[in-house]
Amino acid sequence: MLKRAHTEGAWFLWCNAKETSKVDYADQFSQFFERGNSIQSLLREFETLPIELKNNHRSQVRRGILALPSGDIDIIAKRPVDKNRRIWSRLNSLFSKAEAAAILKNLHQMELAGLESIVPICALEKRSFNMVVDSWVCYAYREGEVCGPESLQDIAFLLRDMHAKGFRHGDPTWNNFLHDESGVLFTIDTTAKPCRGMYHATQDFETFRQANAISDIDIEKLGQLDTKSLGYRFAKIYSSYKSWRSKLKDKIKRNRPKNH
Repeated sequence: MLKRAHTEGAWFLWCNAKETSKVDYADQFSQFFERGNSIQSLLREFETLPIELKNNHRSQVRRGILALPSGDIDIIAKRPVDKNRRIWSRLNSLFSKAEAAAILKNLHQMELAGLESIVPICALEKRSFNMVVDSWVCYAYREGEVCGPESLQDIAFLLRDMHAKGFRHGDPTWNNFLHDESGVLFTIDTTAKPCRGMYHATQDFETFRQANAISDIDIEKLGQLDTKSLGYRFAKIYSSYKSWRSKLKDKIKRNRPKNH
């Protein structure tokens, strides 16, 4: 359950409710703001975290220390730039939670379901005419080593476990699966959206195969997919369409006249 922990102008800060969270971040941020801090100062903290992990048209991701009343926390702050700008995403936020708040809630639900991921801390949303036009989501940093082909079976088991418990990954690339120092596999950078049947399960495994360029694996066997179901067939058709569209876009870019 999400709780609106603070409001300042057009900005809203969300945390998971105390009753269902191991750490009462809503209380931590209440104390944070009582000490004279503001959402604007928190935004500046996110934007100036010292370690830049990603900064492109899709997202801005930074890592650093956030000082809260309970102590310093090593955090990852992510701004989904592309989705913040999309007209459809903005319109959709009129009727449902936007990307940042949805990720916060879904990751917390994963935690309650016993799935290994990263711990969500808060989400920030800026609304204009009740549409989300900017947002950030913040997690606790978790040390780990990026997985590779040697972890294929472990990743497949984690994906199947996610699907069985009602979640899909959304971006299952090698870089988004890590082993911690004790060997526990966990996932990062997941939207953790609901998994509705064989369609979404097949999509996850198809994306996994294509994104990691491992066309020689049997994803049907790896994902224990029901190849006779309508969900599986529709997912395969959609996957083929996406692949064709991607190749067409690349071809158009290659053939586009260059300006001299």
